[in-house]
Formats: sequence, structure tokens, C-alpha cells
Amino acid sequence: MKKTELTISESEAIRLYPTASKELKLMLEKAFGKEALCYKITDKVKIVADAYKVKGIDRKDIIPFPTPKNNFQEAQNAIADIWIIAEVLCEGWEADYDNSKQTKWFPVYKKETSGFGFSRSIAYYDYTDTFSGSRLCFPTEELSDYFGNQFIETMNIILIKKNN
Repeated sequence: MKKTELTISESEAIRLYPTASKELKLMLEKAFGKEALCYKITDKVKIVADAYKVKGIDRKDIIPFPTPKNNFQEAQNAIADIWIIAEVLCEGWEADYDNSKQTKWFPVYKKETSGFGFSRSIAYYDYTDTFSGSRLCFPTEELSDYFGNQFIETMNIILIKKNN
């Protein structure tokens, strides 16, 4: 039997684990420990930096303006952050707009005196539609609610133009 050595990062192991075969799960558990691999994504992603850590990338390699000089550049960075957060929270799930039977949840915000606040999550069952784009759709109401509440400060950077 041919023996091959495989090198894998913890973040890649975490990404592969939920859909891995039984044999691969056992190998990953032996290498990283079951506790590191079995988790709820919302327990791992509490702040923006956590999403980058889970994805295994450095934020400075993604954001367009490492040192933002104005509100527009700050908002562009926040958009990059939000897309990474949503991708990580969805754990590989993608909205399929050709499938009207697939439920797609998205957060809805309301204007408050201090900025925008999370209002609720909405899903459409009878037709395929979105007001947030596919990058901000979630497979469950729970994930959409979590995203809407947990990352409201980052969303406010995008939604509210500050006066300089």
C-alpha cells in the first residue's frame, strides 16, 4: 500500500469536516481534536477578525484600502468584510436563484436615531427574489438573525454616509 503524507491547515480541516466521509472525519479528529472541528459557526465568528481566521486569510490581503482616507474607502473595506463574514457563516451554502423552492433568508434593517438597527429576517418561499444580493442571503433564519444583530456596526459603515 502506498503511503502519502498530507498537510492541511486547521481552517481547511474545519471547512472540510462537516461534509467529510467517516474515514476522513476520523483522520481530521485525530490530527486536530474533535472539539476543534465540531462547533456551531456562530460560536466561532463573533467579530470580523474571526471570519478571516476561520477562512484562513489575512484581512489586509482582501480589503481594498488598508489605510482608508475617507468614508467611501472605509465603506469599501466594510463591504469586503461583510462578504467574508457571510461566506464563512454560510459554510459553503450558496443561494441558487434558479431554485424557487430553496429558502433564502436575508436581514432587514430599520433606521434608528443612532443609525440602522437590525429589524428582522425575511425569506420568500413562493418565488425567488432578494433585496440584499446573493452574498447576503443565508440558509436559515437563525443565521440571518445572527448576522443582522452581530455585525450591525460593520453594516452601519456601509449604510450610513458620515459627514467629514
